[in-house]
Amino acid sequence: MRPLIAELLNVVEELSKKYPEKGINIVLSAPTGYGKTVTAPLIFKELTLESVAFSQQHVMPLRAIVRDFYVNKLIRAIRGQLDGREDLRLIRNALIQAGINEDSIAYQMGEFIEAKSARKDPLFESRYVVTTFDSFAYNLLRIPLTEVYSSVKHYVIPRMRIYLSSVYFDEAHMLLEEEGDKKLLVAVHEILRHLSVQGVPLILASATMSSHTISSLKEKKILRDMVVVKLSHRNHRDDFIVEVLDKSFIEEVLSVKWNIRILENSFLVNEVVEHLKRGLSVLVVSDRVNEAVERYYKIIEKAKGGILNAEFILLHGKLSRGDRISAINKLSTDRGKPLCLVATSVIEAGVDFSFDVLISDAGRVESFIQRTGRVCRKPEKGVCRDDIQEAYIYVVKDRALDAVVKYAEKHGEKFIPRLPFDYAGYKGYEELLEIAPTVLIDTSRSRDAGIFLRDLKALLNTLYISSMTINEILRRYGNALTRTLLLEAIISTENIAVRKGVDFSAESSISIDVDAAQKLVESKCISGVAAIELRSEKEGAVVSVLEYDDRLHEYLTDEGKLNTFRLILWSVRRGGLPSLVIREDCYIRGLGLKPWVPRSATRS
Repeated sequence: MRPLIAELLNVVEELSKKYPEKGINIVLSAPTGYGKTVTAPLIFKELTLESVAFSQQHVMPLRAIVRDFYVNKLIRAIRGQLDGREDLRLIRNALIQAGINEDSIAYQMGEFIEAKSARKDPLFESRYVVTTFDSFAYNLLRIPLTEVYSSVKHYVIPRMRIYLSSVYFDEAHMLLEEEGDKKLLVAVHEILRHLSVQGVPLILASATMSSHTISSLKEKKILRDMVVVKLSHRNHRDDFIVEVLDKSFIEEVLSVKWNIRILENSFLVNEVVEHLKRGLSVLVVSDRVNEAVERYYKIIEKAKGGILNAEFILLHGKLSRGDRISAINKLSTDRGKPLCLVATSVIEAGVDFSFDVLISDAGRVESFIQRTGRVCRKPEKGVCRDDIQEAYIYVVKDRALDAVVKYAEKHGEKFIPRLPFDYAGYKGYEELLEIAPTVLIDTSRSRDAGIFLRDLKALLNTLYISSMTINEILRRYGNALTRTLLLEAIISTENIAVRKGVDFSAESSISIDVDAAQKLVESKCISGVAAIELRSEKEGAVVSVLEYDDRLHEYLTDEGKLNTFRLILWSVRRGGLPSLVIREDCYIRGLGLKPWVPRSATRS
């Protein structure tokens, strides 16, 4: 077990003995690939043995991370499918000691995991639930996930489950430092403050949480009795911070030769192909879906011209569930040939694949650092894998912040993107993080933020609140109290015509936000609306169409905007969830929804 994790567990044990007089509120700061996600079950075991928590909510910011951790770690570990992996062994032992079996584990998010054994738990009745922040927040805010659109809300049971739990916020920076989403930040702060006051043990884990954010949590008294446990260049301890030196980790990272380079976007395709020719695996990450698709198409075209034998995979948020499953399965397959994955931010956190080369946009500092954690993920004695002793990081200059480019140019190959701090003449990423814009909001000066905070307090703090009041607050914010509202979209196919009473695999569907839905409307890609039911069967997730209406104009405003309230009202009255139906010619298999696919990539 790594020294930082061992010391973290000591801190948890010490704080447990002082609980509830003192709170258990911990910020864990460790670099990508260190094992933060694996640590969650270990902490839960300690809290259970100390009789502090009965269950655990493992909260993640992205559905892709929920899927990966639940299927590839929790389920495999509890079944004993370890394949010699130390991380799975640690998880299994911790779960067993905490009294957890397979029936005690579940997931919860706004879509189904297609694995046959996956178990969804909207009421959080299981003892270990892996969930998205949005699902977690709605249950805490007295809006049960099974009754979001219902006139009556039976909120007591799922809410009480949370109060009996410890809560592990994985990749917490994605909630606390999300640019442009001030409503989310207000919600996260107030939820953390509320849970801390209630004495719910909280752990916030991140590789890229800046000192500004950590200081804000302390100064605004969001987390009472907060303790920071972090990897450092020294061993040090006081009442606020526990710093741990892990020489083994440092030596592993420094033993690799890190090649940090700046690359013009126009040379990206050639650089990818050259590395593939050398037998190296390459990860290309774009900040925008349309650019990811365009790069993927151009790389394949170039590779064909060079008769290159490699595996090419595209992964982004505008793919159907079926295409996404196919992409992830390809990643998990032992290929025996070089791999090129072109992806968006869906790959940057919590996905346990390792590459030799990263070529990345860098529009956000935190995202760039997270992406570097996909390269040479577990070096041993200077070797990343096989006989490869070098790692390559390319910053796409015309798609990057000037701060990132200048930092990489200034420090060159002395910059170690897997090391948080400066050490022995090498430059870590901590200073670069401090350059990143800080997301701050003063609710006392923002009228809208102040009203939103008032409504959050009403949902969180009152002893009881009527369903009518809850529904009124929901309507006020377009049924989206955390992030934007998600809708299901069904992709029509040649074999399945969407109509009332039809069932089909959820692999032909996709979750989209309201902005994406509006873009599909404007692109004339929506043929109608449906009220649907999602259910899980032995064969996988199934979508049942309860009602279908091809009169799309009935659900648009006079300005041609999607009227989500009218769509929700219509679907609820028919006992289903709101869904859009996408025309077959508006989805390109393997590439994604047509409005996000450049014309050049649609050529036959």
